Amino acid sequence: MNSRTFFILLTILIFNQFSFGQKIEPGKYVSVWKYNHFTGETVYNSDYGEEITILDSINFIFRYRDDITDRRGTGIFKTGKKFLNLEFDGNPAGYDTSNYKIIYSEVPLTDSVLFTIEVQDKFEKLYGARIEIFKSGVALLRSYSNDDGAAILKISKASLPVSIRISYVGYDYTYINIDSAMNLKIIATMDWPYRIITEKKSVTYSIKEIDLDGFYARGGSFSDWTFFKREE
Repeated sequence: MNSRTFFILLTILIFNQFSFGQKIEPGKYVSVWKYNHFTGETVYNSDYGEEITILDSINFIFRYRDDITDRRGTGIFKTGKKFLNLEFDGNPAGYDTSNYKIIYSEVPLTDSVLFTIEVQDKFEKLYGARIEIFKSGVALLRSYSNDDGAAILKISKASLPVSIRISYVGYDYTYINIDSAMNLKIIATMDWPYRIITEKKSVTYSIKEIDLDGFYARGGSFSDWTFFKREE
């Protein structure tokens, strides 16, 4: 290998390493007030914040929230050595009010089915959430969550399929459609009402110090450098 070829290969290697170091990897990045890069200790800003979820090489999901506003959007991003640009498409797809997961199911031994439902938001269990079961638009049963955010509802198999609607003051409804005759344990995570960011709106950040922990950004809601911590 002559010196010219060696120099070219070395240049390519250094360039690729530099490019990797500047790449924002897919994941969810949340703005924080303070972050210790050695211990991982994190202090979140409880008053407002932004979340940028990088889905792949071009697509993102965004959220801004404060005490009175919750705005969300999707679109295509562009990034360079020192900038990140979000171009919103105004698309509401991907956002819904079905914020729940079924964590356990079993075949019932009787002619009835039991639904054990735990209601929470992102921080705590919710007491007094209203849980209703509907059949063809008619309410069959109503209950409320207890101090642990839980309620147990029982209906006959003959009533299926049904819809469950969960409501709590200040949050959007959560809807759950039940078709199969199974005893279910469900965790419902209530969410705030929000607005979709309009099409062709664009936000550009100055960025620096990109690594696997996250990156610093200035722009959007932030006039000072703010760390966006990678959380998933």
